[in-house]
Amino acid sequence: MRHESLNGTGQQNAGWDNLKDTPFREVKHGNEETPLEDSMHYWPPEMLANYGVVPPSGQQYKASQPYDNTKPVIDIHETARNYEDVPDAKSRAKVLNLLKWRSMKTHMDDSDPSFRRELDDIITNNTPEPLSEEAEEEVLYDIRDGVYGTKDEKFLLEQIAPPSLQYGNKAVLDSLRDLHERRFLANFTAVGFNGYNNLGEYSVREFMNKYPTPMDFVGDLQQFVGDITRRNGEQKGAEYKEAAESFMNKVYGKRYKYYKQFEELKAEAEELPDTYETMGEKLPKGVGLATVARGTLRAIRDYVAQNGAGLNGTEFTQRLCSETLKYRHEQANESQDSVYINNEQRIYGVFDGAGGVAGGKEASRLASRVTGSLAKQYSLGDARQLTNVLTMAGAKIVNATNNGREVGITTGTLAQFVDGDDGIRRVAFASVGDSRIYVVHADGSAELLTQDEGYENMIENYLGYSNVREYDDAGIMRYDRGSGRQENVTQYGERNLVRGDRVVICSDGITGDKGTDLMSPEEVGYYVAGAKTAQAAAESLLGYARKLDDRTALVLDAYPAGSSVVDGFLKRFFKK
Repeated sequence: MRHESLNGTGQQNAGWDNLKDTPFREVKHGNEETPLEDSMHYWPPEMLANYGVVPPSGQQYKASQPYDNTKPVIDIHETARNYEDVPDAKSRAKVLNLLKWRSMKTHMDDSDPSFRRELDDIITNNTPEPLSEEAEEEVLYDIRDGVYGTKDEKFLLEQIAPPSLQYGNKAVLDSLRDLHERRFLANFTAVGFNGYNNLGEYSVREFMNKYPTPMDFVGDLQQFVGDITRRNGEQKGAEYKEAAESFMNKVYGKRYKYYKQFEELKAEAEELPDTYETMGEKLPKGVGLATVARGTLRAIRDYVAQNGAGLNGTEFTQRLCSETLKYRHEQANESQDSVYINNEQRIYGVFDGAGGVAGGKEASRLASRVTGSLAKQYSLGDARQLTNVLTMAGAKIVNATNNGREVGITTGTLAQFVDGDDGIRRVAFASVGDSRIYVVHADGSAELLTQDEGYENMIENYLGYSNVREYDDAGIMRYDRGSGRQENVTQYGERNLVRGDRVVICSDGITGDKGTDLMSPEEVGYYVAGAKTAQAAAESLLGYARKLDDRTALVLDAYPAGSSVVDGFLKRFFKK
């Protein structure tokens, strides 16, 4: 609801006529319904200004009936104490819902009506539904991984109407009954520390303009209390510290309540375990993984070169292969590759990060973690849903980058085994970048399901964005993300599988991208089909790859030993 302001003649316009005759309890201000209802006598000037209404000079800002003249104007001193009685579960649910909604947006667009409407619906909901355990965990990991930043927190807090907007500046000033509280206000406004007797409504307005949210104020407040403690001792410092809590409640109201909830969630997020774990001997049946970091490969190559005098070309290659396989389960800190293995839902993925060691690793780990979070919350089961997972992963990388986190970019290739009602097992897949997926048949033929999105060692489509540039060992630029363009998931589909098929997902460190680094589909088929187990196949790909880069090979048996073509059909039949 917005109204035109008064014209220059001082005559009231239709906007003011409508507003002054509206019961106060029925009017929305800020983004919350007023809790005052009939107890409020007058419209605060700040609230009228929000609606573009400026009554003529001297006119009372009186709300219409009904109201009780025997009741005093709202007592913020008591209201602030009541904020502490609001169940933590309610404020926690409100903040978690706000953050969950925020994670679906790549940017805050307050001018978009649908954006505004969605945000208002969450803020004005006084009975927010708690998130599921899986959704709450996702929000906490997003906090830890920088998907939310201080500007997001500040924006969301600013949507909560403070007491000065709800009840007026005078009501806030009158609530500051303790000398320490008034000195806080005086010290951080123009009147100065000892000018607490000269405070006025304008002081509250000045303070809120200077410190609109608790996060804007808390740093200066802590410094002030620290100075008091150093000059006047621990007891006086404790008095001011206690008064600070009351002051924040009275000045910020629910903004402070939700700010504290934000801080609690941040502390919880810092205690979360790292969900990215080293894979190795604990792999489930029918899944093979071999991975090694580029730095390790460089050290192996130098070692073999120094100690391999007299070896011919074939022997040198065999020696490189055997030395590399000693590190076949390594997930070194220097590696920018990440994997995702979910055998319960039969979802698997490889992510190849770029943008510096730290940034590339951060991007690929984040994409892998987001895949896991979404798989816990939603029933994934087709290629379209896998594209949604990659799109969401890309959006969260974008948000983390925009929040100043050192996040690079990453490829993303996902595959999921799906059993149809017709008894046919299929692999659904979606891909961004140049991490490939093959179906290798028992006869050794290899079918490439994806195409590299780029040329040679340049990729043109990936998850996330930033001003990232990365160069290969020859000094040729491989990535240039200066345009800030987002991913476009165009590669997805399904492929029927038969017994004996194996699915391969691998980073370009395995397949190479130009010249002698390239591993042909025939070679992929030879190494994978010729191996007795999926693990042996992954190790062969790792050992015989030629590109000096992080290498990750994930090999999946379409029908692991002991399974049947009709397993999925029979399970569904008997379940019914």
